[in-house]
Amino acid sequence: MSINKYLKQKGLMGSTRGVYERVYANMDISTPESVVEWLKNEISQRQPIGTLLPKRAMAKHVLLSEHGIEDEDADRMLPKLKGRAGKQRHGLTNDQYEEYIDACLQLNDPVKTILRLLPLTGMRIAEICDLKSESIQQVGKRYILRFRGKGDKERIVPLSKNAWKILKSYLISNGYMYEDNTGLMNGAIFETSIGTQVKPHYVRKYTRKIAKERPILAGLSPHVLRHTFATRVNRAGVDLKTLQAMLGHSQITTTSRYLHPTADDLMDAIDKFDKDI
Repeated sequence: MSINKYLKQKGLMGSTRGVYERVYANMDISTPESVVEWLKNEISQRQPIGTLLPKRAMAKHVLLSEHGIEDEDADRMLPKLKGRAGKQRHGLTNDQYEEYIDACLQLNDPVKTILRLLPLTGMRIAEICDLKSESIQQVGKRYILRFRGKGDKERIVPLSKNAWKILKSYLISNGYMYEDNTGLMNGAIFETSIGTQVKPHYVRKYTRKIAKERPILAGLSPHVLRHTFATRVNRAGVDLKTLQAMLGHSQITTTSRYLHPTADDLMDAIDKFDKDI
């Protein structure tokens, strides 16, 4: 199976496919032995486990598809992964979140709307950039987003009243919809001034800009905003299983890794402790 067919079959997001393609391009695939040695060398560099996982996946794919090795034999040939834990990402604190919203309001649409919606929806950056008008659906008096997400799985993202207010304002002001919520135009929602669809790298450019201009937001990224959503929803009392569905995770263990106590959470905990002694 070709690399392109393999990645398409896995139903990966475009940005993820790019990671696998770069891994494949840098591998020595000439012989089974060279594939194994390449992976051993990568592991020896003590890279984060998250960085090594796609490398091992591609190494196994090459052994199976290009060298005809059986699945179990490939697993035996490839070394076990040993690496350091990736850098832990935390959501924004309350003070950081207020600073972040202020920064967003200084921007122009569509980036302003995308950045304001990310911590209110928990969507992946590729998902929101690829959002189409047909994804907006009304359920009773509320609105949801329904689309195909990572792994080509159906995603249902409920919109809070605040999130819908922000999105609706954008749609109306840009002529995508009438004020009575009718007449929604078909096609991509977020487009640049020249009519091309906004890409993830374009949004990341602005998160880097905000982080540079506002030191309190150092390290800001779209993924940090996804963590911010998870932290705030969990703090509001939403159970882990429901949060898993909201984030579109296949495994609940993945969801649990998003829930790190913030400085605000720790201060709240110590205040409760003070009251009890």
